[in-house]
Amino acid sequence: MRVAIVSFLLCLCLALTGCSVWMSMTGDPEPDFSLIKTGSRRMEVEQQLGSPVESIREPDGITVDIYEYKIGDEPRPDHAMGHLQLDFLTFGAWEVVGTPLEVFRGEKRRVMVKYDADDNVVTVKSLQMPKDKKKAQQQSDSSRQVNSKDSPHMEGVLAKDQYRDDAKRLAYALKEVHVSKVTLRKEPRALSEQDVHILLVRYNCYDSVRNRGAVFANDFVDNTDGTVTDRATSLMWHQAGSLSTMTWSQAQEYVRLLNESSFADHSDWRLPTLEELASLIESQSMENRSHIHPLFSGKQADYWSTDTYGSVSAWKVDFHCGCIGQGLIDGYPSYLYVRVVRSLG
Repeated sequence: MRVAIVSFLLCLCLALTGCSVWMSMTGDPEPDFSLIKTGSRRMEVEQQLGSPVESIREPDGITVDIYEYKIGDEPRPDHAMGHLQLDFLTFGAWEVVGTPLEVFRGEKRRVMVKYDADDNVVTVKSLQMPKDKKKAQQQSDSSRQVNSKDSPHMEGVLAKDQYRDDAKRLAYALKEVHVSKVTLRKEPRALSEQDVHILLVRYNCYDSVRNRGAVFANDFVDNTDGTVTDRATSLMWHQAGSLSTMTWSQAQEYVRLLNESSFADHSDWRLPTLEELASLIESQSMENRSHIHPLFSGKQADYWSTDTYGSVSAWKVDFHCGCIGQGLIDGYPSYLYVRVVRSLG
């Protein structure tokens, strides 16, 4: 009888044990980053990191991949032996503690690898793991509609008078800075959340939710005609932005009117792409109480981009919170501001 009881308890213990023991014996060794460097082949990278969790191919053949890996998750036979002993001593009850310990073992990390058209590594950059997304501001001031009195020509005159005599802002713009030239996409495109995350990382654009700690280096010059040039991106911006909110469809008409009136002596204005608009986001709230350079008006919050998200939304930038979101373009459309842009050269 005693032998039967002992055998039963032994079988019960063996049935209950195993999760923490098995998990301790499995896991992935840490990647060898000495093999992941400029010039390495994609095959060498993925032997260390596995398949990417996010990937985007740019028109110029550049591919940006994001990989996840763990540190501290290598197989640990010593841990397995310890779990096994505790399982026997507690008749399997240790699994209540041991299994969660193994589940949360190790720390997840991310790395971005940029490849050229031949799948050779161009750059490698560590990333922060994404945190829970905060709800970005989605409500707009829909009480203000497009006013027929707010003609594009009048806005240009008001902007010119407003900023020409603002010596402080002018001095801010003319300070000497050293930045690299960046070419940003100007063609409209449908973007996913993954696309947005990758473009923020690629161009080091700040977003208070998705890419905190990033800083895009601008080189602004006040043209004293209601426009501002960013020499870092070779883009010319409408300085004041629209005086009223409007739907995305109305924004297209607004751009057409600006071009018909040759605002600031130019007729090739357009809605900015999301990455162009995101290049204006400052990493902290400026003296105009907005995440945009003091050369620009900080009163308006949300601005339309030309890029869409699905069939009923378009991407926007909220300069009050320094974050990217979406506005509705169909059904019950959102009313946002417009800051047009044109490419130089």
